[in-house]
Formats: sequence, structure tokens, C-alpha cells
Amino acid sequence: MIRIKRRKFIKIFCVGLTYVHIPMGFVLADTSAAPNLEQDNNYSDPTAAGTWIDKLVTTRSINSPFKLQKFLDNIYIVDQSLDWKPNKGQEYLKPVIVPKGFVTDLASIPREFWSILDPADDYAYAAVVHDYLYWTQLTTKNEADLILKFAMQDLDVSPTTVDVIYTAVDMFGQQAWNQNKRLKELGEKRLLKKFPPNAAIKWADWKSQDVY
Repeated sequence: MIRIKRRKFIKIFCVGLTYVHIPMGFVLADTSAAPNLEQDNNYSDPTAAGTWIDKLVTTRSINSPFKLQKFLDNIYIVDQSLDWKPNKGQEYLKPVIVPKGFVTDLASIPREFWSILDPADDYAYAAVVHDYLYWTQLTTKNEADLILKFAMQDLDVSPTTVDVIYTAVDMFGQQAWNQNKRLKELGEKRLLKKFPPNAAIKWADWKSQDVY
């Protein structure tokens, strides 16, 4: 098996991201899978268009709103539970429910990639689900990484970006997985019963109180 160092990996994929990642944190959507109704000879056939729309709707597993509360030090609290469910063909993976009060730092996407992969981008919902699985470790690491990949696809994230992020966590996510295990063994918790009253409070200060 060929092993690639982090620095080389980042350099290789920066080239690919040049074409899919643009300023202001937006990712260009890939529309190659969508039919061009103006060029399709069957564009006037309502059945053909309806079939594509039905397929689009039935392959979406993101049904929850996405509400986060922010600490001063760029740590977030899930303000309303969110979920992910497997699509057809993904039933070997279990549904995931991230409860209200879960604290996420989005760090399951390796920090080395944050300069080119903003964790608060279009895939943030998927990143929170992934971070929850990395913290609870209710699945294997490989299953958590696959759920991240499928959740990003549900969110219509660019296929190139999906590949880059999935490869990053697959190759380099073990450190975050192991770190979470150590923190839990030391007694850290990530599920709050009491929320901070404002955004000027740091997570580092809030978690030292009896807030669980």
C-alpha cells in the first residue's frame, strides 16, 4: 500500500480544489448528473422529467433543520437535533441522530485541511454528523467516514470536494478518533443540558462548570 504524507496530499488536492472552491465559502455545484431538458429529445415528455424529479427527491436523507449556537472560541452547540438516514443500498449503515446539546468543534475534518476546506461550508451538516460519530464511536471509524461521504452527497456537495474530504478523513482521521477516545477516558463530555446565555463565552470556560 502506498502511503502519502499529509503535506504532499494537501498539495495534490489543492490543485483539484482550485476548480471547485471559490471565495466566500461557496462550492460550485456539480450539475453533470442533472438532465439538460433543453437538449434532451424527451424534454417535452412529462413522464421523463417526473422520473428524474422523483429520483432526486427519494434519494435525499437530510430531513432536519440545521441550527447551531456558537461559543466564542469557534466551538458549536447543536441547537436542534439533526439526523441522517441511509438511502437505498446503504442499509448496512444505521441511522444517526445527533441530539440537541451536542458540542462540536468540526475537528474530525483534519485541521491541516481547514485552509482549503472550511468546516463551516456546504458540508457543515455532514461534518457535525461525522463529528458526533467520531465522539460517541457508536460505529467503526470506516462506517463514520462513509456516512460523512453519503451525507455530503445528500447535500449536493461537489463530487470533487466529497472525494477530497472523504480521502482526508480516511487517511488522517485516526488521530482525531484516538484523541476523542482519550478525552472521554479523562472525563470530558460533549452533551450539554445547560446552554450558555450569550456568544461571548468560551467553551473552555463553560465546560469547567456543572453544565452536563
